[in-house]
Amino acid sequence: MKLYRFAVASFAYAVISGCSTGPSSAPTPPPPPTAAQILAAASAGDFTCTAANAASISFDKLIGSARLYADKCVRTKGLASFRFVVRDAATMPAQKDAVIPHSAIGLYWRDDVMRKLDTGPQFVEIVGRIRSCDARNKLEQAAGTSSPTTPCRSATVAMFVSQSRVFPTAMD
Repeated sequence: MKLYRFAVASFAYAVISGCSTGPSSAPTPPPPPTAAQILAAASAGDFTCTAANAASISFDKLIGSARLYADKCVRTKGLASFRFVVRDAATMPAQKDAVIPHSAIGLYWRDDVMRKLDTGPQFVEIVGRIRSCDARNKLEQAAGTSSPTTPCRSATVAMFVSQSRVFPTAMD
């Protein structure tokens, strides 16, 4: 019986000691992610498309219902400059530095290889992930990486191009 009382008393003492008002040993939570970290995490899957897993969509169908293809991997053809792609020359803005037309899809390229499209648009087949520009603009602005020439600044959707093929024209 004495052993039982001793055990109960020891248990009660341990419980009371554990509830002391001393410093907490609980770990402090990590700081919330920065806007740049959030943008990096949101961009992780941007350039993961390949021709093998892309749905082939006509440009007209894609631009007509672009929001339906948000976050999807697609393949389409059009006339591309470095910042955007349009259906054809009739829908290409006359000035190189013009605002991206509403009938265009903004383009983000995996690398700068296609910078040559700044000198003149080319017909291309592109494979990439479609993203909503509303969400992208908010992330870029919060991260402090937005600029007036960012493809999403005036486009509704953008494609993050992971593969491309240029079709030579008679002028090449």
